[in-house]
Amino acid sequence: MKQVKLLIGLLTLCIFIAANASTAPNDNIASFSLSVINNQNISNKVSYFSLKDSSSLPPSQLGQLDTWLQTLTSHQSTSVMGDRYVVALEIYNDTQLTEWFIYPYGSVVQSIEILSFSVDNPVSSFKSGHGLKNQQDFHYGNKIAIFPGQRKTLLMIFESEYFFAPIKIVVKPHAQAEKLFQSENVILLIS
Repeated sequence: MKQVKLLIGLLTLCIFIAANASTAPNDNIASFSLSVINNQNISNKVSYFSLKDSSSLPPSQLGQLDTWLQTLTSHQSTSVMGDRYVVALEIYNDTQLTEWFIYPYGSVVQSIEILSFSVDNPVSSFKSGHGLKNQQDFHYGNKIAIFPGQRKTLLMIFESEYFFAPIKIVVKPHAQAEKLFQSENVILLIS
């Protein structure tokens, strides 16, 4: 009986590993569980790619994303005199929340385009940045819906004629982000 339980446990482990290996992104696309990165800066845990000398457009399908990223060169540091670069990351919702906010912050940026890829849906795109109509006043980023158990891959394209500091990237529950931004906006407007 003990051997049967051990065999069933070993088979379950093998199936779990095989299933996760088939959905895991490669080295170009960092993968995170939302419960682990909730409210944490992940900007130093992702890879950046330069778009400065590239005229190619991002793909419209998830299956093409890795191939496209492989055509780009690594982006080592951001030029304060203007730059254009991209980061890709996969998020897995291992929580019960569905509404999340992708929050890039830390510098003035003219344009941040966030493309959201999933296996079952066409790519969706959101724009944020200095001088654009942002979803949250005085804050960049966008709300995304990701259901429990679902994976989404995000591609963030940063483009600006100036950067004052490195960008930080945080993913947080949307309701929590709204409360934080409202408080910060009040402080900002009173100052």
